[in-house]
Amino acid sequence: MQRIKHYWMFLQIYSKQNKRKWFTFPLILLSPLIIIAAILWMMVNLLQVENIEPIKIAIVNQDDAEETEMLINMLAETEEMFASYIAMEVLEEAEAEEEILANELSAYIVFPERFIEDLFIGKQVTLPVVGNVNKKMDSMIVKEIVDSVMRHINTSQANILLINRYAKEMMEDDEARNDYLFEQFLSFFLFALGKDSIITTDEAENIATTSLSKYYSLSAIFILTTVWLWLIYLFIHRDEAARLEERIRLYGVTTLQQLLAKMTLVFVIHSVLSIALWIAFIQSTKAIFELEDYGRLFMVFLLYTITLLVILAIIELITSSLKSRLLLQLVVIILLVICSGAIVPVIYFPLYIQDKLSFIFSYEALYWLQEIILRDRLFVSYRSLIQFTGIGLLALFTIALIKERRQL
Repeated sequence: MQRIKHYWMFLQIYSKQNKRKWFTFPLILLSPLIIIAAILWMMVNLLQVENIEPIKIAIVNQDDAEETEMLINMLAETEEMFASYIAMEVLEEAEAEEEILANELSAYIVFPERFIEDLFIGKQVTLPVVGNVNKKMDSMIVKEIVDSVMRHINTSQANILLINRYAKEMMEDDEARNDYLFEQFLSFFLFALGKDSIITTDEAENIATTSLSKYYSLSAIFILTTVWLWLIYLFIHRDEAARLEERIRLYGVTTLQQLLAKMTLVFVIHSVLSIALWIAFIQSTKAIFELEDYGRLFMVFLLYTITLLVILAIIELITSSLKSRLLLQLVVIILLVICSGAIVPVIYFPLYIQDKLSFIFSYEALYWLQEIILRDRLFVSYRSLIQFTGIGLLALFTIALIKERRQL
């Protein structure tokens, strides 16, 4: 009962002692709003995705064989094999060189004379690539694609040579045999292409670009509420003289009781401001939520706020210097915001960092907020956030008790 009285007394003391500073409070809250808005505006401009034009290449056919023409037409018309990153057209060599000089083509591929004939008799075939010196990167990509196509052709050629060996014994008509071999070649070639795409793609959804306004509105709220919590914590802070601290301890008031009173007042003020901010966000984005969604948002944000508040309190306990405390708290706030993905989406982080982000509670909190608001997620796992909060509270109580005993 006595502990509750001490806790309530310090709650009132913190409230009364900061009455004179309340008129500066709105200015303290507005300053980070301007800074965060400027930072996120720059990030939005940097991360806007421009439409990427496909690499334009030409095919030059120097072989008069009908089979070669059919093969070229098949490659030129089958765009899905190249994942829509390559645009092909069949041109004469003179036209292709003109377009290269005009910087309209990245490269052109040459099907040399006797290509099909050499292919059927087992000679090694190649496809020369003429690149554009002004588009070296595109030319290198085209070269890699041609090498991939040649691997498929060589695989098909090995099968055709085996078929041709037995076809000579069964078919006397060379023209009929060549038609049959070409059909088999196309079958093997198409099978090889269908087995694997020429360009291997791995799709990763970047929610920052698919829902740009909502993503950065949510990020702005997340950063702003995080910074507000720290500023309110500093606003409520009061330094006691050494003699006064000694008297307070003599009355049986513990450091933990004072911290809990301060944290309670900070939490109440922050909650009021955060609720107003969340209401403005929901109204501005015209998001439609069910009652359960509001409950999920509340739980995620509550656990995040408590954990962050506990970390600020722990830093206050372990540092005696005011400058060191401010610096350490500022560094922690910046790291938590960056690691959460609120400024730069985590998809742009290196993979070895992405794998470790689940161990950071700010990332977990923002991830689930994004899942609820941006992806209409119906399930939220609170286990990690509850663990972070529980470990933080346990560490706070332990450090406070150890510090209290050392002061006795």
